[in-house]
Amino acid sequence: MNKILVPLDFSDVSINGLEVAVKFAGQMNAELFLFHTIAEPGSFGFSTTGSGDGSGSSGDRFIAELYRQSLRSLRKIMEYYGNENVLFRPSIIISDFKTGISDFVEKYQIDLVIMGTSGVSTLTEYFEGNHTEQVIRNVNCPVIAVKEQQKNFRMRNMVISTDMSMYSDAYISYLRDIANYFEAKIHLIKISSIKNQQRNENSLLNDWAIKHNLINYSVQTLFSKNRESSLIEFAHRKNADLIAVVGKGRKSRFPILGSSSFSEEVIKKSRVPVLSLELRPGH
Repeated sequence: MNKILVPLDFSDVSINGLEVAVKFAGQMNAELFLFHTIAEPGSFGFSTTGSGDGSGSSGDRFIAELYRQSLRSLRKIMEYYGNENVLFRPSIIISDFKTGISDFVEKYQIDLVIMGTSGVSTLTEYFEGNHTEQVIRNVNCPVIAVKEQQKNFRMRNMVISTDMSMYSDAYISYLRDIANYFEAKIHLIKISSIKNQQRNENSLLNDWAIKHNLINYSVQTLFSKNRESSLIEFAHRKNADLIAVVGKGRKSRFPILGSSSFSEEVIKKSRVPVLSLELRPGH
């Protein structure tokens, strides 16, 4: 993993994501892209130094000033975390958030997005999804959502929810590598909807872990009709620092009105960071 991106609007919520992103980047020796967008009110010329194109329009001057203020804020962040031994890449994009981050992740081949989230949905977000949901649905890389402040984040325990399908197979090595970087223990859990199969499922889950070269791990199968709550309760018992949810991504970027994926529901309810890994068709 070489490139991590953290979206920033300089709010307390986005700083929660930054705290975790800095720890990940430092542990993995990865570049950390500090990503900020400025919405474009109209067409204009703009350079990467923050100067306008000389047209003198009030819109251009306003955007240029926003750019300079944002760049100053990013530089303060880099100074504050100067002792963390992290290579920062400040990136300010003139775009709406959803388009800007999707294009940026694709262009720069970002390996992981880490972002703060409030977990609260407004009426507009009911229709379109909040920023975290938009990122999960639109970028082609894993996303970690951080809902609460994580002081001195350190990962000792990672809970991975899996169904042992091809989608889990595609990402287990990725998760194993993250756990190895942090020297964390992996707790595999399969939440089943069929009773009286726990012993057999535990055996299969253990075989699956061996197949994928896991070393420091435990396995557990549970029966539950409420997967989100059961997963979060299990993570709490294991003192999890990160919950990883692996699944099949949406076929469409336009989900049913008001609907959320399993990972999105876990993010809304979890107090610890949640890593969403969704394999999309064609990837």
